[in-house]
Order: sequence, then C-alpha cells, then structure tokens
Amino acid sequence: MEPLAQIISLARPSGLVWKQLEASGSWAIRFPANNGVVFNYVMEGSCLFGIDGTYTRLEQGDFLMLVRPPVWTLGSEASCEPIDYVPGHHAVTRLEQGVGPVTTTAGGRFVLEEMNSSLLFELLPPQTLLRASAGNPGLLGAILDLLGREARSKRPGQSFALERLMELLLVEVIRNPQAFAQPCDSGLLQGLADPQLAKAIDAMHADMARRWSVAELASRAGMSRSGFAAHFSAAVGSTPIDYLARLRMALAKRALRDGRRLAEVAELVGYQSVSAFSTAFTKAAGCPPSVFALGAVDR
Repeated sequence: MEPLAQIISLARPSGLVWKQLEASGSWAIRFPANNGVVFNYVMEGSCLFGIDGTYTRLEQGDFLMLVRPPVWTLGSEASCEPIDYVPGHHAVTRLEQGVGPVTTTAGGRFVLEEMNSSLLFELLPPQTLLRASAGNPGLLGAILDLLGREARSKRPGQSFALERLMELLLVEVIRNPQAFAQPCDSGLLQGLADPQLAKAIDAMHADMARRWSVAELASRAGMSRSGFAAHFSAAVGSTPIDYLARLRMALAKRALRDGRRLAEVAELVGYQSVSAFSTAFTKAAGCPPSVFALGAVDR
C-alpha cells in the first residue's frame, strides 16, 4: 500500500461529530480541549480563531485543522466574552447576538485509534490553516460537503462512508503545500519528499513480510549502503530497520485486533516463527500478542 495511505488507514479515523454554526452580531464561543482532531471550514462571512491568547482572522473558504488542541474559540472579535460550547443533538448551533453579518461555519471532530494514532499525529502539525486566498484546492470543499451530507444521513453503510471520507480529508490536508509552511526537520514526509528515499520507503510499505536488509533498500534507492543509512536516518528520524520494525508492529496490532490468527500475523509482518514474533511484539507493545488481541491494552 502507498505509505501515506497506509499510515492513515492504520490510524483509523472514526467517531465523526459534525456541527454547523450560524452566528451574527457580537458573538464568541469557546470549545473544550480535545484529544483527537478538530476541523472548521468557513462557509460564509468571517470570524476570529483564538488559541493560547493568539487570534487569527478566518475568511470565507478558509479551512482550519487542530490536532489535540487546548481550549480554543471562534468569535466576531477578540473583546467579546465567549460562551461555552454545549454539545447537543442539533446539527446546527445558532448564535443571534445582535444585528450584523452572518457567519456560517461547518466542521467537527473525530478520533484516531489509540494504538496507532502516534503514526499519524507525527505527520500533522498542531495547527493547519489552508487559506482560500492562497489557492486552496476545490477538492477540499467537495470532501467537506460530502462529509456533511453523509453525517446528516441515516443511510446504510454510513460509518464506512464517513471513515473513507475522513481518510480522504486527511490525505488532502497532509499533501497540501500550505500545511507545511515551516517544514519539520525529520519524519515520513521528509523521506517521501526525497525521490531516492521514497523508492525505499515505498518498497517497505508494499512488502512488509520481506526480509529487507539495509543493502537491499539502498539498492532500491540507488545509493551506497552507508550513504543511504545516514541519509535515511537524517531525513526520517530513525534507521531504516527501526522504521520498518515500527511499521510492522503497527500492522500487527491492527491484524491482531481484527481477529487474525497469531501464525498468520507473524507471517504477515515478516517473522519466520510465532515465537520470534511474540518476543518482538512483547518487547514493542509491553504485553504478549495474545493479551493485546483481547483489547485490554492500546499502547
């Protein structure tokens, strides 16, 4: 599987809560801290986004994504005292605080599966702001429109459709050049941005059962063994073998929770015996695979 798609799939976004806000006059609303992912899209008008005492003006068409945010606010101006957001069953929250332009936003929150969430959290900055004025692709608005439609529907297959749309939303955000105006020093995206390293990373993700060696991966990248190892560690932040091991354990966790047999999981992630896999998994996860499969542990 393509690396970015596989990481998002392993993190398994779910539990979407979709809300729409319509506000006018002098208004502000305070949202609680969240341990998942929060996003907001300005459909009409403008508003101020506030977090940690800093305020940013959001205009029509702007998209905001927050990862595990502290308390944050939306409002007409910074001086307005916010009211606390109260979750409810209504899809639309209306704040009529006087005469003035109407601001309409749509957005929500979702969670990542705890056992593999760190893989995706490492790819996302704490705040992502995609400006409409900077040529924000129309595809993002189309995905959000589909998310909203599906969230409000009660059709068969809703949860499956929502999960695929959330995955697509994450892909579109992560690969948007605006999302990383300040590039990180290392990580998967840094590796994928390097044409030579990307060949080796693609190969690992496509066949995790293969007994990869650094020399073979270097050959895929068209580099010397020592040059590849040093360049990979500098770009990705781990050695090639450590990266592969972590990826294998993430896939093993997913397969175990999906009810696959221990021998099958061991073969899937490239171990020649169940005992070798059990030893490696216990060291990485802190418990035997049989215990993890029962769902008592999520780390």
